[in-house]
Amino acid sequence: ISGFNLMKNDLKNLRQPNQGDAPFKIIMGDETGLETAKEMNNGYNLKKKISNSIKKDIKEEEGGKLSNLAELIVEGYLDIKIYTEGKFHPKCYLFLKEVDSDLVEGNLIIGSSNFTYPGLEKNLELNYNDKGCLGTPKFNQWFNDIWESKTERFNLFLLKIIENNKNYQDYAGGNKRKKLKGKIDQLEKEEKGITL
Repeated sequence: ISGFNLMKNDLKNLRQPNQGDAPFKIIMGDETGLETAKEMNNGYNLKKKISNSIKKDIKEEEGGKLSNLAELIVEGYLDIKIYTEGKFHPKCYLFLKEVDSDLVEGNLIIGSSNFTYPGLEKNLELNYNDKGCLGTPKFNQWFNDIWESKTERFNLFLLKIIENNKNYQDYAGGNKRKKLKGKIDQLEKEEKGITL
């Protein structure tokens, strides 16, 4: 969650979300480090198994931070999936400027940084930043192939965990909670039979 809060405004400066195509997508592996495990969950069977752990880990998280993360998903800026074909451990970030043309422009970052506050701000990390788009089209194709064929959606589970978090409930006003509930209802219709 800490990574999203550092970049919330920047994420909203990416291209506008298209129906079903968020400008910022995350694929998570079936193993997470301590920081990530505190913030998210993984795989359908793992989702249920880890839900209680995630709920405990974010129990003390500030309501505003949880609200920011929920807002990114509800507004279509963020989409999260779980990799289902074994281990997935890359730390790659692709920020696209254009996705509707043959030329995919963007900023590709590959390196050691986790998407957490320490990984982005505090730790000594080694990352390669491809601003010249040299590797972006190939990486974009690689990512899309995995995204479409080897993942399961995670947004519904994460939003339900946030919705039931007391700090979120205390922080979020009626309008934010109503939008979140609307998105949960929409995702439940799309993902029939998947409930916590």
